[in-house]
Amino acid sequence: MFLSSVLLTAQTIPTSGRAMPTQLEFGVGPVLSKGSLTEQVQASLDQLWDSSGTSRIVKVRAFVASSADATKVPGAVAEAFTKKKRKVPVVSVIRVGALENPSAQVVLETVVESETIHNPNGIVFVSGQLTSAPKDPKPAAAPLAEKSLANLKTALAGMQVDPGAVLRVTCFASTLVDQAQVRGMMETQYPNAALNLMQIQKDADNQEVECEAVARLSRAPNGPVQLVNPTNAAFAQAAMVNAPEVIFTTTFTAASTDDSVRAAFRSMGDALTTGGASLETIFYAYAYPVNAAMVQKYRDLRFEFLKRDRAPASTNLAFEGVMSPTDTLGMDVIALPK
Repeated sequence: MFLSSVLLTAQTIPTSGRAMPTQLEFGVGPVLSKGSLTEQVQASLDQLWDSSGTSRIVKVRAFVASSADATKVPGAVAEAFTKKKRKVPVVSVIRVGALENPSAQVVLETVVESETIHNPNGIVFVSGQLTSAPKDPKPAAAPLAEKSLANLKTALAGMQVDPGAVLRVTCFASTLVDQAQVRGMMETQYPNAALNLMQIQKDADNQEVECEAVARLSRAPNGPVQLVNPTNAAFAQAAMVNAPEVIFTTTFTAASTDDSVRAAFRSMGDALTTGGASLETIFYAYAYPVNAAMVQKYRDLRFEFLKRDRAPASTNLAFEGVMSPTDTLGMDVIALPK
């Protein structure tokens, strides 16, 4: 399991990190074609630092192409931050089928705590909007992406969020064969957002596209967190947040057994407790199972640990893998401090 920390000479990878939602910005690093995995991590961070200045990077979520060694990423991130004499952020590592450039080995997403207030009314995390179709000899992502992005737009409109206030959109697709068309739709609909697009598996069981988003709210929610779940579904449509602080965690991983999944939940709970939160205060849950069986196992077991009557918003679909090739499920969350 990827638990408390990755030991390095100077610093360790923390299990959780706090940040103020009113000051958060969300970035996506460049998709690079040259260099080793470690060199691409360093070059991507250099560009992200150029854009964020002296602001603190709270979390890095790394999507690693299936051909690359994902286990090198936490060390590469920690080394880069240590050299910069900056505090090492929380790191999550997820393996995917492919990135937009076939020579790219990694793309980084960042959560940055700015020194100024950008989101006076808070932010909203919108659950991944899954659209799917049976596998086809001639796969295409664009028709499904169009539906997923339309569902995202509807969800945002229901919270009175303008597309121009969207800060980041990440789309997970089963194929990149028509990636230019998909990215074009993303750019047209969300011109101010950082955008990320990837192929989730080399050989997915179905055609799928799931797009998630985070946006700036135009009005403050009712309370520190307001879960949008009008149908009392197994996951909320969105989480509107205007708490003083939130907590981001690293990815906790499990093998394929029920006991291993439960152990990962308990480890995540321990990390949240240490950070000042708990499993009961989770409002967004990211799950990265490696196949349909693990998707179902995660769904079957999660409410042994999460509150069913306050089901968090969620992104949950099958990925190529997590950091360790022997693990079959990864989970990271965002929670409120107690």
